[in-house]
Amino acid sequence: MNTIMASLTKSLKVFFRDKAIASSSIMIPAVFLVLLPFILYQDVPAEFIGGLKGALTVSMITLLIMSAGIGNLAGSIASDAGRGLYEKMLSMPVKAWHEGFGRVLSVWFFCIVGSTILVLLGFGCGAAFTGGFYEILGCLFLGLAIAASSTGMGLIIAAFVKGESAATHIGVGISMIIYFTSIAMPYRTVPSYLQVFSRINPISAANNMIVFLLEGEVYTGYNPFNLVEVSVVVLLSLGILVAGLLAYSRFCWKKR
Repeated sequence: MNTIMASLTKSLKVFFRDKAIASSSIMIPAVFLVLLPFILYQDVPAEFIGGLKGALTVSMITLLIMSAGIGNLAGSIASDAGRGLYEKMLSMPVKAWHEGFGRVLSVWFFCIVGSTILVLLGFGCGAAFTGGFYEILGCLFLGLAIAASSTGMGLIIAAFVKGESAATHIGVGISMIIYFTSIAMPYRTVPSYLQVFSRINPISAANNMIVFLLEGEVYTGYNPFNLVEVSVVVLLSLGILVAGLLAYSRFCWKKR
């Protein structure tokens, strides 16, 4: 527990001290949240604007989580590896997965702060949400699934990609691919193979479930709540996180 808390504290200091991380993870989704409605919703009937802004707020939170979990986490680990941190810790009584899980928790905490900012900004821009207490609880669980998948991917990238810049850019690239192929475009307008991808990819599937809970089926284009898709989100999110921690423990914690 001491190792997890020490890693959590250290990683949080890095996240909140580095202005580049804050700007790339929070400011970019915030700018998109403010500007995109002026570009995309000019001809939309007024009764749908609030729901569309609500769905956009959810997608921007997902983008934030992906940026922090896939890109920034991978870059932070690669940076520490380049400075020889893990070679030093090999001689200490520290369990690799404890230190790794502390890093994961720090990203989750950062995402909570960033998501709160985006929700408040969304309300300020006119976003409307229709979900009640139980729907919000479901959204929190699904947000955790998105965070688990994202940080798991970040750990996997860090395990195999050397160099802070390379790891960060690969993570950001993967985040953009996921966002623009399975989240940004309306479900009914994309090819069938992208519809399938959006339903089996745990990040986009969970994002769509959150939109369904808060806005309704008219804003998702389908009902994502069935046994298969819920199972995919839960099992794949957990599996990716576990795989990431194992890869991190096996390949980052070794002499280079």
